[in-house]
Amino acid sequence: MAKIIVKPPHGVKGMEQKIIIMAAMPGLKQEIALKKLEAIGYSIIKNCSTQELFLQLGHPSADHLVISLTLNRELINIREKFVEQKINFTRSSNNLTFLCLIDDLYELLGEGLSNSEKDLNQLKEQFALISYLRQYATIAIETTTLSAEILESMIEHYFDVTGEKLPLVRLISFSYRMGIPKEANLVFDGRFLPNPHYDRTCSALTGKDLEVQEFIERDPNWQDYSISMKSLIKMTLFNFKKVDLGKFITIACGCTGGQHRSVFMVEHVGAWLKELNFNTRIDHRDMPRN
Repeated sequence: MAKIIVKPPHGVKGMEQKIIIMAAMPGLKQEIALKKLEAIGYSIIKNCSTQELFLQLGHPSADHLVISLTLNRELINIREKFVEQKINFTRSSNNLTFLCLIDDLYELLGEGLSNSEKDLNQLKEQFALISYLRQYATIAIETTTLSAEILESMIEHYFDVTGEKLPLVRLISFSYRMGIPKEANLVFDGRFLPNPHYDRTCSALTGKDLEVQEFIERDPNWQDYSISMKSLIKMTLFNFKKVDLGKFITIACGCTGGQHRSVFMVEHVGAWLKELNFNTRIDHRDMPRN
């Protein structure tokens, strides 16, 4: 039987119950998400069978609840029925969320799991199931490139029960050689700006250094681009609040190598958003670490 791990903190009751059905591959990211949900006031039911799931949904309580599904053969066999039931419950309640955490199969294989043929086949079955379920998710989070801090921030901003917040903004700088971040809501291309890589003073530095910032800011196109970029970002952020995806927004800035221009753009936008009291997280994905 599934076991309730924790009760929500005092003060959470009294509001209309919120229920999260969570499907995730077993592993570190799943545990991070569950611990964060527990910390912000949800009761947790782990390893829930489909029979227990429908029983819980049919008998609502005063607690905010997370039901973590077991990705087993039973759920594989009745996945169509599960989706039908999930859709019916969602139609009758605005407070039911189906959350899918999507991880990369090869990353999961690197988490110390046994490489026996039985374990590999089970992992592949679970991955196929989560890939099927994600198309019916209210919220699907790609966790492969997310740090624990970013994942916790996303969970808190999507599911915090204490009231309205401005969106959390994740800012990513990246190299086009390494690909555009697939989780990005907005992408800005800085490759038209002068490249500090070809300047002797700036080549070994990054967009976080003053010399690089001053080099880029001297370009007459930068000021107009900065104004236009901020205008679009501001309009997007305040209007995204009207839809479900508005609680967490990812903005990506790219350049050729991910070291100078994209880093500068992210730092520039991040400082501006902090002045507007937005909660931001900065990730220089492809910037050299040495």
